[in-house]
Amino acid sequence: MNKTYVITGAASGIGKALVEHFAKENIVFAGVRRKECLAELRQISVNVIPFLIDLCIEESITSAVEFIKNKTDKIDTLINGAGCVVAGAIERIPVSELKRQFNTNVFGHLSFTQGLLELLDGGRIINISSIIFLYLINLIIK
Repeated sequence: MNKTYVITGAASGIGKALVEHFAKENIVFAGVRRKECLAELRQISVNVIPFLIDLCIEESITSAVEFIKNKTDKIDTLINGAGCVVAGAIERIPVSELKRQFNTNVFGHLSFTQGLLELLDGGRIINISSIIFLYLINLIIK
């Protein structure tokens, strides 16, 4: 195996495509929020190690960090791809929904990244979000 990747948002979209691509020759830790996605990820390759993570729940982040630390001592690349978008008129969006969005897209990724820093010595951190991209395209089309 060449490298070790950790990818959140691995259930679909860009995250899943990255898992499929990198798992051909590398170990890939694939993070998802829903349990039912774990079996599908395992079918991609023996190189895929799925794990549960909900970036809105600190205990879930801590568990994911510990799971990864128990399985490897080095990460070459961390790709934070999980995300959510809350759309609508700002005066009608519940503050709790905006907090969920920021917890997922900002604070959750920050906490997860900080938890893995000791394994990322010399590694890369990439933050992406296909959801924001799709949301912006949707705004342009309308």
